Amino acid sequence: MGRCHIPNRHRTYSDAHGNFLFANFIGYLLNLNDIGAGNGGGVVMQNGAHDNEVEIGAIYYNSGTGIRVVTGQHNQVSEVSLYGNNGLGIDLAGAGVTANDNDSDPQPVGYANRGLNFPLLSSATGGHTHGTINGSLLTTAGTYRIEFYVSQTCDPGGNGEGAFFIGSVSAPTGNLGANGQWLAPFSYPVLRTIDYAVLPFITATATDSAGNTSEFSACVQYVDDTVFANGFQ
Repeated sequence: MGRCHIPNRHRTYSDAHGNFLFANFIGYLLNLNDIGAGNGGGVVMQNGAHDNEVEIGAIYYNSGTGIRVVTGQHNQVSEVSLYGNNGLGIDLAGAGVTANDNDSDPQPVGYANRGLNFPLLSSATGGHTHGTINGSLLTTAGTYRIEFYVSQTCDPGGNGEGAFFIGSVSAPTGNLGANGQWLAPFSYPVLRTIDYAVLPFITATATDSAGNTSEFSACVQYVDDTVFANGFQ
């Protein structure tokens, strides 16, 4: 597997496989109030590009999408900060949000990351420094990695991006859900200190065991249910 360190440039991977992009920064973000300088687009995978990984990096302020998978499968995105891009943070298949459908239905050969459904977040509540994120994924049977991100604002499209990775949870499917799909419920305890007054919006992605990563979920706003002052909850 190749390891590519790509500086602040736009790269397009056509019919490529086995690429590992690690700790790359495309565009920049000094702080949440800084207007960074990006490119025309972040990373594009097309023409059947497959089995590629983009991990632990940042893609900010591109005039297009952050990561675009036009065609090809097993393209994994993990712990990548995506913020301020004009398009979606992760965009699969046709441009714009690809609505959840029946993941058990057959798809065209090479359909972008098999059109894996994105998670549905139901709530994010807790105190000043810790809380719980709840949700579920409706898809095919298996065990999925659900990654969670926080942002200062919700993307205008509702689904979109995640400025900072905060953690992940393993979500195995359990009960049979709608239309022959399986339901993978999850609950993630947020244990690290996060200022939810500054970063109140939470999104999530799903990745299957074959390395297909979904688009971002719709965002939910963290609800601080603290009832006592001075840090007592």
